[in-house]
Amino acid sequence: MNLSRSQKYTRTLENQTPRKTEYAGTTNERGTGETMTDLLSIPENYDLFSIACPHYDELQTAVGGAVQDAILKSAAAFSQKFFLDIGCGLGDTTMAVRESCHPPFNFFVCALDSNPAVMTKLEAPYLRDILSIVSDALPFLERHGPNYFDCVYSAWTLHNFERDYRSNVLKEVCKVLKPTGTFVLADKILPDSLEELRCAYVQQEEWFDVFDKIRRPDLKEAWRQHYLEDLHPTKVWYDKEAVQDLKSAGFKDVKTKHVWGLERLIVAKK
Repeated sequence: MNLSRSQKYTRTLENQTPRKTEYAGTTNERGTGETMTDLLSIPENYDLFSIACPHYDELQTAVGGAVQDAILKSAAAFSQKFFLDIGCGLGDTTMAVRESCHPPFNFFVCALDSNPAVMTKLEAPYLRDILSIVSDALPFLERHGPNYFDCVYSAWTLHNFERDYRSNVLKEVCKVLKPTGTFVLADKILPDSLEELRCAYVQQEEWFDVFDKIRRPDLKEAWRQHYLEDLHPTKVWYDKEAVQDLKSAGFKDVKTKHVWGLERLIVAKK
């Protein structure tokens, strides 16, 4: 019996046990018992984040370009490649990678997220080169064999993790990459300068005002709370710290390629 690439890969994951996501939320004032995190986990709500982030599309395109560049510089660039998207969400990052790399490259993407509700875009029948997997990052990576993926990429995900969890995820990312593999990280990684940090947060607060214009003050408050939670000592991630974390995880060549206010694009080579 001939199996598709997704069927073959799925067979290697039969023992995968998804774990409940560990993100924390803050109760809102809507009288529904819904938390702020629940509010943002609804696909239609999360999708609106892009209107409060002027560089959203630019960041996604930059990830696609970084993945393309990594593949072009790899050995046997036009042989089949395997990618992993950690925290794929609505699939915008994977679609940007797909647009940058296909054609001419032959690749297969494992798109990973703990929230199945947001992954519907990636389940379209024509996307046969993408396999959606529902799981938290660390248990998936721990169960996966080493030296498998040519490139791992992630956008707006790892900053949600607590420090110890994030460090373990980075070590496992390094493990699952091939010896010449690349990790493309686009995330909320804060400037080391307190003045730059203050200015960037003030700017982001202004961008959140767009939710008032579409009569969604609940989303404005949810995102404000989320951004404040990211400053908690157990989660906050600064620029130099992120670079050092990647090196400690086993990456040898770590470079910051782009900076947008509170976000950074870092390329790390194994």
